[in-house]
Amino acid sequence: GGHQRGDGDGGCRVGRNGRASRPRRAALLERQPEPQIAIHQFAKRQMTWFRGMERRGFVIHWIEATLPMEEKVGRIKELLNQ
Repeated sequence: GGHQRGDGDGGCRVGRNGRASRPRRAALLERQPEPQIAIHQFAKRQMTWFRGMERRGFVIHWIEATLPMEEKVGRIKELLNQ
């Protein structure tokens, strides 16, 4: 699969300093995921990291994000006073 691009260099050139020229940098930027995709991927990595902490014995108090702010703050205060 994938797109064919002639000789495969995509018009990218490396300058004397060893850094990619503007067309190369632009090509690299084009490969970045859309913001929504990147946010979703980051959230998945966070959840994986937190679940790993739980497996190692850390206690994580999950607070429902959809609760009104006052309830979330109240729950946090309760946990801090335990």
